[in-house]
Amino acid sequence: MTKFKKKSIFITIFFIIIICILFIEIYYQNNELVHTLKLKGSKSLLDNSIDDDYYSYESTDIIDNSIDDDYYSDESTDTINKLMDDSKDNIENEIDEEVLIKENIDHNIDKLLYKEFDRKLDVHEFINLRNREELHTALWYSVFGKYDQSNNNEDDLMSYKNNIIEKSLYMFNETYVKDSTREQKLLTALHKSLYPWLYGFHYSSLGDIIKLSNGRGIVIGTGDFHFVYARSSIDTIRNVLNCTLPIEVFYCGEDDLSEENRSILKKFKDVDVIDISQYFDRSIVNLKSFAVKPYSILASKFEEVILMDADALYIRNPEELYEDEGYIKTGTLYFQDRSINPGPNPGLTWLKSWMEDPLPETKSLRYYNELTAYEMESSTVLIHKTKNLLGLLAICKLNEEKYRNDVLYKMTYGDKETFWIGFDMARQHYYMHPTPCVFVGKMYVYPEGMLSNKLCGLNGHIVNGKLMYWNGSLIKNKNDKTKSLIFFDSYSITNNNSKWSHDLLCLILNEQQPIYFDEEEKETVKKIIDRENELHIVLPSQ
Repeated sequence: MTKFKKKSIFITIFFIIIICILFIEIYYQNNELVHTLKLKGSKSLLDNSIDDDYYSYESTDIIDNSIDDDYYSDESTDTINKLMDDSKDNIENEIDEEVLIKENIDHNIDKLLYKEFDRKLDVHEFINLRNREELHTALWYSVFGKYDQSNNNEDDLMSYKNNIIEKSLYMFNETYVKDSTREQKLLTALHKSLYPWLYGFHYSSLGDIIKLSNGRGIVIGTGDFHFVYARSSIDTIRNVLNCTLPIEVFYCGEDDLSEENRSILKKFKDVDVIDISQYFDRSIVNLKSFAVKPYSILASKFEEVILMDADALYIRNPEELYEDEGYIKTGTLYFQDRSINPGPNPGLTWLKSWMEDPLPETKSLRYYNELTAYEMESSTVLIHKTKNLLGLLAICKLNEEKYRNDVLYKMTYGDKETFWIGFDMARQHYYMHPTPCVFVGKMYVYPEGMLSNKLCGLNGHIVNGKLMYWNGSLIKNKNDKTKSLIFFDSYSITNNNSKWSHDLLCLILNEQQPIYFDEEEKETVKKIIDRENELHIVLPSQ
């Protein structure tokens, strides 16, 4: 054998070895790729990884640089391509099967959810009601986003409002339903299940609530019984405090507030008098008494509502409430009731039987910690409707006729505790003003050794270090047949250990001194009483 032939054989063997190594490397690369794709279950990864460019620029370049075209046969190329195609088909089949399984699971979950939403809850099913409210909030955030309650940037708020208006179209317009997402469909079903009384009357859509709520204003609910107090409060707001905030007065039906009394209230500047009975489905809500209050916030044309009782008497401009730090941070402002009857009570036992993972502010409440039987008093409530619509809707839910009559008003006193309970249900934060209730009235001092010194009057509240208002108008007890004025001169901040007279009309102070009105407060109170003596709004002339 010649030297040249030996060299040729050697070169041929060398290139055969090189080709074998390359085929082995490509085979293992392909197997590794298939394994990776199976783990990730990603069709897109397959398409991006098994790609003509991948092999043409990397694998083929290696072969081209190592061997001659004659040695890289068509048969070898076909084998590799077939192997790649088979692997891709297998992976795609596995991916398609996984997608179908997931879609089937989602479909069956949705069927169960829709069936549950259609089921009318018994009013005692508070665990299920809580779960629905929490899911409603989660779906709301998924669809519309979560707005930061402390964000007071007007442009951001307007953007959030427009987003709700635009994205809620699918909930009420059949044209948009076919393009709605799974979350949008679930939210629509749950929203209408929770609040079946909300649409088809004053509001036709969620967007209406947002579009029709603008600016700041005062909301007062009254019927004929409380009419004189509402008139006195509005007279003070307009003619003593010179507050220019617009006012809405809500009543419930023709028999609630007489036409004559409506006409008197309408004479005040920028006061609207509105029948709320036409705003929501009466067969479900049947609004009366306390229940009118939260629904009047929802019905109001204002976005930032100051809800006042008819007999809440202000001695400072209520517009100052908007400057409270807690309101600025959360878009809510609640006030404490006085601490009485501490210890376990049936209402708290009921509450803790279904309330799971309460908000931090709820855990810190006196009521939650058995320090009082009453946490909140709702003579004044501030709510920013757009920021806190979820909490407001939950409050209204609790004040539906069946819920309030069969459960809530039996476990708590009237509407007042429903404000913080509703917000906790909807998982929206609220602000309970940390200053305890104050007691405002007339101080009675007795000689030492005789009767205890006492302050007789009404519950009031301090905001930003100043006495803002009290609840109960100008008289000692509005439920007495014979009414008389209180000659207010002082107030005292209550606490968990305050002592009260048996009728709760007087705070026992003993040696404790009250805070006497300053000159500004004296002057304001004098003006209010002077107008009462002149106009006889609350008490008829003798």
